[in-house]
Amino acid sequence: MSSYHTWRSKKLVVKIPPNVCHGQQIRLPGMGEKGKGETGDLYLKIETKPSLINKIRHYLPF
Repeated sequence: MSSYHTWRSKKLVVKIPPNVCHGQQIRLPGMGEKGKGETGDLYLKIETKPSLINKIRHYLPF
């Protein structure tokens, strides 16, 4: 049995809540792929870069 998957791209505009941290996921209901019935949910994994403030704090003596 062979299986294949066709990847499609789609542009989305997503509002990220301000309290989301690195490594968390955001669920977008109904934005995933269509399965055996209704459309599934899309999960976005949040990855952030260290901010300039965090980099500066690392070098400050307090």
